Amino acid sequence: MLFLAVFCGFLAENLREHKIENDKETQFMQSLVRDIKKDILQGDSLHIQNLRSQKVCDSLLVLLSGKEINNNSYPVYSLWHSVNGFTDFIPNDGTIQQLKNSGGLRLVRKQDVVDRLMDYNKVLELIKIHQSAMNTYLFQQSRKTELFDVVRLANENDRVNIPLLSNEKKLLGWSYEYVNGWKGLLDALNFYVEEAKYRGKDLLQSINNEYHLK
Repeated sequence: MLFLAVFCGFLAENLREHKIENDKETQFMQSLVRDIKKDILQGDSLHIQNLRSQKVCDSLLVLLSGKEINNNSYPVYSLWHSVNGFTDFIPNDGTIQQLKNSGGLRLVRKQDVVDRLMDYNKVLELIKIHQSAMNTYLFQQSRKTELFDVVRLANENDRVNIPLLSNEKKLLGWSYEYVNGWKGLLDALNFYVEEAKYRGKDLLQSINNEYHLK
């Protein structure tokens, strides 16, 4: 009888721990779903912003290769100023980090979900790396002061027919390549964001299939 009592107690404790882990797993999945949906909404918004910036870059490249810029630099300066930065994609990866850092991944029993989660996380990390490179690239903009009379162009009352400080071909060539390079970086960022959305939706589908969350 004593053995039976101990054995039943052992089974009851195992069942209790199993239920606790199941509840934690469900909570992690619910939190993960919320995070992914926020990422998708953020990605949609940033994708539109980046496409607009790319179109501005196209207009800027046309002006940089024209002749009017030598005598009237404000249109180029104004457009350039409007694309001198970008809005970071900030992943809602708190749940993922918690799963990774606290050993919570062991609670996720569905291997398909784990695989797709890792794929999704890889894309998020790529976005962070790419955005870091973009921020570094922006430091090159300091050369604009060699091309534009920034003080006069910043004065609202003195913006008409302000010539370039220099029409040196090398400097103009650098400007064209810089803007073209920035357009390429925006295009790559959009690619990564779209890939994150695709991977996120794929992960959501897997979670729904495996856990049937309400």
